Amino acid sequence: MLRTSFEIGGFELHLLILIIPLWFITLSGCSNEGFQAAQGKLATASIDTTTPSDNLPGGVLNNNPGDPNDPCYVPIIVDANTKNKIEAACYFTNAERDANGLPPLKLDFLHSTVAQAHAVDMVVNSYFSHVNLNGDGFRDRLLSAGVIFDFGGENIAFGPLLGLEVVNMWMASGPHRQNILNAKYTRMGIGYYQTYWVQDFTD
Repeated sequence: MLRTSFEIGGFELHLLILIIPLWFITLSGCSNEGFQAAQGKLATASIDTTTPSDNLPGGVLNNNPGDPNDPCYVPIIVDANTKNKIEAACYFTNAERDANGLPPLKLDFLHSTVAQAHAVDMVVNSYFSHVNLNGDGFRDRLLSAGVIFDFGGENIAFGPLLGLEVVNMWMASGPHRQNILNAKYTRMGIGYYQTYWVQDFTD
């Protein structure tokens, strides 16, 4: 099953496409490319980034070893396996952008925190959607975290175990590919938890 959502002017449109999969994998993409957020709504709240979150696996502290200047430096605390998966998905995403003449996206702390929290939330609360059980979409979650942006999008998937696999799946689907290859985007967050993937983008 392929499920795609688009947010345009505050309205979310859903497409449901049934396919015969070789293995059970579900993915979903979301873009609000046609929606430019009102300036007054961009900085509605912020989060405390100085202490770890006790109620989410992984926490939110930026003290991972590695080179912070690397666009795929993972800025949140996660276990080594999750860190490797996030790094791989980032590198393969940027390889696709490079092959299409686009600059790399940089993993950002707030984006990564939001993406990881949504991946965990979907697993813990047994759902698969861009909209959480409180009715918040990716745009709401990013704004609540203090991310300021005009354009944004989100890809989600569940099933793939490898970063290369999930990026290949997204690239094979038009709306997901458009998010990865959007020239307006400069920042990204990737979350992974128990085969659930979240990839958030903004300018």
